[in-house]
Amino acid sequence: MYTFLKKNIIILSLGIFMLSSLFYLALIERKQQDPNYGKDWWALYFENPKSNSLDFTIENHSGVESFQWEVYLEKSKTYEGKSELPKGGKKTIPVSASDLDDKKVTIRVSAGERTQEIYKIITND
Repeated sequence: MYTFLKKNIIILSLGIFMLSSLFYLALIERKQQDPNYGKDWWALYFENPKSNSLDFTIENHSGVESFQWEVYLEKSKTYEGKSELPKGGKKTIPVSASDLDDKKVTIRVSAGERTQEIYKIITND
């Protein structure tokens, strides 16, 4: 047994090092896959970007829980509201509007000091 260890010490050491590295990297990767772990971001997107629907979703992965949203048709504000959304939460906000052909719709959402906008031009193809 002693001669086996003596001859293969480098291979055994390398194997132990590789297994411990693999285990450590797997733990780190699991933390990185969690969108809420140590991160501070939120997203704004249309529920269905190709349809004529203006429903949009706010997905929160930040410490801010209060979101203010405004919907503009061309340059005039048509809707506004406020939503409370905890960290890790997602909320779809339905917006109903008519007579939107070839008009630019802007949705602006603010949370804390950050503001995001999304745009859509409804065409009747």
